[in-house]
Amino acid sequence: MNEQTSQANTVESGQDQQILGFVASTEGATVVVVSPDGALRELKMGDPIHEGDVLQVTDGSHVAISFADGSVRQLNSGDSFVVGLDSHQQLAAIESAEEENPEFQDLLATLAAGEDIAEDQEATAAGAEDGASGTGDEIGQGLQFSLLGGEVTPTAGIDPDYVPPPLPDPTANADISDNGNNNGETTNDGAVVTNDARSVTEDQDLNPVDSVPDTVLSVTGAISVSDEDQGEEAFDPGTLSFGGRTNSNALDTDTAELGTLTLLDDQGNYSFAVDNAAVQYLAAGDTVVQTWTVDSVDGSGTSTITITINGTNDGPVANPDTNFVNKSIDGVDAPIISGNVISGGENGIDSADSFAGAEQYADVADTDVDLGDALRIVSINNQSVSVGTTAANGTQLAGLYGVLTIGADGSYAYDLDDNNPLLADLNTGEELNEVFNYTVSDSSGAESSSTLTITVNGQDQGQPPLELGVTKNLYVGLDELVIKNLQVGFEDATFVNGTANTSEYNTDSDPYIDQLGWGRPVGSTGQSGYTLVDNTLFSSETGSTVDVGSTFKIADFQHLNFPIAVNSSILQEVYLVLNMDIVINGVHLEKPIDLKLLMSHDETPNDSGDPRDIISLPPQMITVNMDGFDYDFHVLGFRDVDGNLVDEIYTNENAVNDFEIVGSFTSSSENPQVLDSVSGTVGTGSDDVVTWADTSSEYGTLTVSEDGSYEYILNGDIKNVLDVGENLVDSFEYTVTNQNGSTTSTLEINISGYQNIYGSSGDDSLTGTSANEYLTGAAGDDVLNGAGGEDVLVGGPGNDILTGGLGADVFKWVAGDEGIGATDTVTDFNQSSGSYDPSEGDILDLSDLLVGLDSSGMTLAEALDASFLTITSDGTDTSIVADVDGAAAGTTTQTIVLQGVDLTNGGEFSSAEVIESLISNNNLVVD
Repeated sequence: MNEQTSQANTVESGQDQQILGFVASTEGATVVVVSPDGALRELKMGDPIHEGDVLQVTDGSHVAISFADGSVRQLNSGDSFVVGLDSHQQLAAIESAEEENPEFQDLLATLAAGEDIAEDQEATAAGAEDGASGTGDEIGQGLQFSLLGGEVTPTAGIDPDYVPPPLPDPTANADISDNGNNNGETTNDGAVVTNDARSVTEDQDLNPVDSVPDTVLSVTGAISVSDEDQGEEAFDPGTLSFGGRTNSNALDTDTAELGTLTLLDDQGNYSFAVDNAAVQYLAAGDTVVQTWTVDSVDGSGTSTITITINGTNDGPVANPDTNFVNKSIDGVDAPIISGNVISGGENGIDSADSFAGAEQYADVADTDVDLGDALRIVSINNQSVSVGTTAANGTQLAGLYGVLTIGADGSYAYDLDDNNPLLADLNTGEELNEVFNYTVSDSSGAESSSTLTITVNGQDQGQPPLELGVTKNLYVGLDELVIKNLQVGFEDATFVNGTANTSEYNTDSDPYIDQLGWGRPVGSTGQSGYTLVDNTLFSSETGSTVDVGSTFKIADFQHLNFPIAVNSSILQEVYLVLNMDIVINGVHLEKPIDLKLLMSHDETPNDSGDPRDIISLPPQMITVNMDGFDYDFHVLGFRDVDGNLVDEIYTNENAVNDFEIVGSFTSSSENPQVLDSVSGTVGTGSDDVVTWADTSSEYGTLTVSEDGSYEYILNGDIKNVLDVGENLVDSFEYTVTNQNGSTTSTLEINISGYQNIYGSSGDDSLTGTSANEYLTGAAGDDVLNGAGGEDVLVGGPGNDILTGGLGADVFKWVAGDEGIGATDTVTDFNQSSGSYDPSEGDILDLSDLLVGLDSSGMTLAEALDASFLTITSDGTDTSIVADVDGAAAGTTTQTIVLQGVDLTNGGEFSSAEVIESLISNNNLVVD
């Protein structure tokens, strides 16, 4: 028995309040009664319970009180219950006692009348003390309190509005009023709580002896609660709740709980644990701040626990990289190979020099587990690499067999020294390896080193002349032609025998006649006549698209060929009227097409050898011009049910004859062509002879000569059916022979369809779409923007501004574009990603601009640098001045400004070196 209970046993109650019941059982429970006069006593089995008594459960005990409605109220340690005059109706006798005591209702009535039942009950209760079994069944009469020590879960039925007031230590009498104002009820004192904040750090080592970071990062802490109310100086663990998470790294968007916080007891002791592996992504300075809250048991106080996870720097991991280059043979330079040791990538899979086993070569990406940590190359073979550089302007290092250029971004280029004597006897199946040691650093300065190994593969020398295959790109601009506001009908009909037996009807919204009738019927079938129904695809304001070169329906035509009297009205001829608006490549034709076509009608006698009527509509054509390009509109005549095109039809007697009136658009402008040569690059002889195999083609016409020059013209019918984005390849085999021998190779013509977008003779602003488009500025100072897709942009004469947009775009100059002082500006040459990257695939195509280029006895870059191209930079933009014919002073030039990129890297690279880089990266086409 605790101290509080011992004190209660020494105080006698002096109250004389009405007895409401007796203790039926006290098994396992210790309960103190506080009488209204302040007296304390511990309840024993058989003790009376008076009006106004306050039952208080002492520490370590649990009490259950049964009620009349069958529900049970549980009083835990520190709880209290006030017994009042209106509460006895809730108190229940044990069910068995009620059944054994028929006077139970009388007892309740006595209580209701305010009479004292003590005299009748005290003896019984006292006598039950010796024989009680702890259940209260032995009392047999009167109201009973079963004070049971076991856990009892409350059920429904207790007055929801009744909350017993908290009762302080009964020995103190501090909060119990005896002035009658609050009937002895206690007041709740709010809890006073504290907060706590702790932290863990990635890779922390709480056991320095082993020098190994902890597998689990953990920390303990405590919050506190104080409450003057007895039994309420504790937390309710069930209210522990995750409050949220704040990440300092903007790239970290995870909001889930990271780690686990555990409340160890109800006094606020807690622990936090998180797997070290789960926080490795945090960089130095990164934090994850998380909060949890927990309430005091009476809910009057809430504590906050804050846990901060601090990141530390994880160093980068550099991985070995490999690449290869095949030895050059027969005077053809080996390609400059490239890659990136930081971002990684496969080498050899798509290489033109690929071979069986080449898939083993790859740049393996260097890594850093820290989220958002940027890596850069700081040194190569102990030579520093400048910040912000790329393979185009990085650190150059002469190796055993070639020159490596590497940038801080990890990109590199390796140029094999084709004249290196160490490679002279390197044959097929043999290889040499060159190893470069590089160091990569993260943003915190942590470093890791690895190697880049370049393998040089040997090749046997072939026959002296070697002619590589030639590939030419033929960019085919395709027109989009829209027909709208189509109106078709009849006008000015001429009849034999007058018009007495004729009829005319307009059945649509245009002003023309759509139904003609003539003749006096000789039967029940009615008049002979024509009906015409416009093609509704083209009659609206929006219209519909037709393919240039294709056939389309203008209208449906019917001849109602029925018997009529020979002396009645008979059609002789009538005009077919047709007008429509045309939009070509988004530009509205200023004048609509307006045609008036004469149709002749031959009404044959029904008693002749062939009674069919004959109707003629001769083909006609009208030409329209759009910004210098001619388009021909053809009325082709009739199309019968079998798809045959005819200009004269025979209609069956006593029948409805169905036909279509059809037309087409064709372009009379020149078909795309390529003029070039395949010779001049083999061996050392000057007497090359080129012989061609089969030059026939389904796509175009190839005209060739022995000196290797050729002309290829795309067939018009192929151009007319080529779709935007469609690619065709035309291949021709040829053999080059000189004093060193002969070799056979292939000329490939790549034919690609692009949507035409034309400018005018003035200053235009043309913008493409996501499709592949051919934008032509024509004359004037134009602004061209390809937007999405892989586009071809031709500024034309004038000072033009060209923007390719997304995709690999071609900036093309054709003969006649140049002019004295003319300057074209390319705003995003290989910069759609925000920085210069030659792998984006943008191309400067000068093949139609430069005339007389001859690279005999020198490399192509050397020939261009010597006579045709001069490249300079102001530190921000690169300027390319093209001497069109290579004749130096006084000739026509074209200036091209590449905005926002310095290809010379502040003058580090010469004009020849920049040209070589552009050619090797396939960013410059000159032949």
